[in-house]
Amino acid sequence: MVENLVCGLCGKVEESSCHLFSVYEFTWRVWCLCFEWLGVSFVIHKDPLVNFQQFKLCLASDVVNDVWGAIWVGVVSGIWRHRNSVTFDKGVVDALEIFALVHVNVRSWIFAKSCCNSFTYPNWVLNPVDSTLCRKLVYAVCDVFINHRGIDTKRNIAGLLYNSLTRMEVRSFLDSMNMKPGDRLFDHIDRAILGSKVGVAVFSPRYCESYFCLHELALFMESKKRVIPIFYDVKPSELVVKDNGTCPAKELQRFSLALEEAKYTVGLTFDSLKGDWSEILRDASDAVIMNLLEVEEERKTMKRKL
Repeated sequence: MVENLVCGLCGKVEESSCHLFSVYEFTWRVWCLCFEWLGVSFVIHKDPLVNFQQFKLCLASDVVNDVWGAIWVGVVSGIWRHRNSVTFDKGVVDALEIFALVHVNVRSWIFAKSCCNSFTYPNWVLNPVDSTLCRKLVYAVCDVFINHRGIDTKRNIAGLLYNSLTRMEVRSFLDSMNMKPGDRLFDHIDRAILGSKVGVAVFSPRYCESYFCLHELALFMESKKRVIPIFYDVKPSELVVKDNGTCPAKELQRFSLALEEAKYTVGLTFDSLKGDWSEILRDASDAVIMNLLEVEEERKTMKRKL
């Protein structure tokens, strides 16, 4: 049994969790770099557990505190790996190296756990606690978001697809089913889209007349999510964003780019007068399941690479 193990970093005193992760001057330097990056002042408690508990922000949202918690874990795991490198591989004590790895590793962990593909590394490094970034770190709240024009499709294909997926125990979002009076429209819908894994865009004759439909589609494309188009009683060539004088030019361009991307994505077509309803629901459900499985496999592959 080994007793009084000397610290692998300083080589002078007995190694303990308090010394290694809090008290040692090298460790203190790593924490100071981290706090400077976050733009906060902090008292480092010698007990790592208390330090972790203090690292939570009492007035912050759960998502923000998840980010802070991940940063804490990144620092502690970085110190431990560095300690092993110095002890067993003759590595050099370097606080800046640990700090740089915290940037990379924590962002990778959050990226893998969240559902956002537009969480850029430069934005993360420049401002890790920016509220707009934290709003992007939304963990999965549903598997599928059904984007549709209610007046055209709510009582037919969109509603039927929602019921079909629900019976298959696929968590689906349809505004009329998942929202209640008092919910803030943009906040609720944006959160659901960013928190979904796959989108289904049901294009219909009056789809492009709806600002909300186009906004949802643009958000899907901007967040690099998979979208399954269903062209319901409309041809792709008939879908055009029109300027009615009420929408800013920047938004029109945003909507047009998203629509063009969707039109050139392999999807399903359906004629409500001639088509087989059971067939379109089966094909749409199968496409959703297939894409969900592929997204999950991509997520597992990414985690294995971390």
